[in-house]
Amino acid sequence: MKKANVNKKLVLFDIDGTLVQTDKQSVAQWRIRVVEVFKEVYGKDLPVDFDLARVNGKVERRYFREIAEMLGVSKDEFEKKFPAAAEYFHVLLKHHIEKKNINFTKVREAADLVERLMKVSHIYMGLVTGNIEKNAWLKLKSADFDTPFSVGGFGDNVEDRGDLVVEAIQKAQHHFGTKFLRSDIIVVGDTIHDIASAKKAGVFSVGVATGMTESLEQLEAAGGDIVVNTLTDAPMLALLRLPDKK
Repeated sequence: MKKANVNKKLVLFDIDGTLVQTDKQSVAQWRIRVVEVFKEVYGKDLPVDFDLARVNGKVERRYFREIAEMLGVSKDEFEKKFPAAAEYFHVLLKHHIEKKNINFTKVREAADLVERLMKVSHIYMGLVTGNIEKNAWLKLKSADFDTPFSVGGFGDNVEDRGDLVVEAIQKAQHHFGTKFLRSDIIVVGDTIHDIASAKKAGVFSVGVATGMTESLEQLEAAGGDIVVNTLTDAPMLALLRLPDKK
C-alpha cells in the first residue's frame, strides 16, 4: 500500500525564554550594555530613569532606533553607525558571558523537542528572533545548546516582528530548497509578541510559558493557536505527530 504524502513543515523557534533561559542579573546586564553602546558609538547618555521595559519584545534594530530618536540622533547618523553599534553590542555580550556576569542555560524540554525533530525527515527548523544574528548564535553556544539551526530571521535588518517571520521563511525556503505552505509553518515563542508576529505572517503560533514575562493565561488571551507549559507537553507533540514518551 502506497504511503500518503506528508507535507513538509517548518518550525521557527524564538530564542530568549523559548530555547534558552537567563536570570534577573543577566536582564540587568542588558540595560548596562545598551547604555554602553549609546555612549561609545553615538556619544549619548541614556537617562538613568529610562525604563527599558518600553522596548521589551521589540526587534533589536527597532529599539535601538527608537532610543536613538529619543536621544536626538538623526536618522542618517543612526543608519550609518548601526552596524558599529550592533558589533559593539555583540562584543559586550561576549565579554560579560566570559566574565560570568551573564548566564544562559538551555530549556531542557526545548532541547529534547529539537533533538527529536532532528530525526523527522519532513520537519525543518529555523530561528526567528529579535536578536542581532551574532548574538543569537552566541546565546545558543553559551547555553551549550547543540542545535541543528543554520538559518533564521534576525534583528539586524528588519524592525517589525511580523517581517522577521517573513524573512525567516524566505531564508529557510532558499536554504532548504523547498516551498512551505503557510499552514505548515509554525512559530514557537514565549511572548505575546511572538504570537502576534505569527498572526501577522499568517502562520500557526505556539505559545510556551517558559519565559520570564508572560503566563500561560496571557499567551492564551493573546490568541496562541496552541499554548503549553513546556515544549514536550502533549498538545505540542500531537501537533508535530510525535509520540508521547510518558
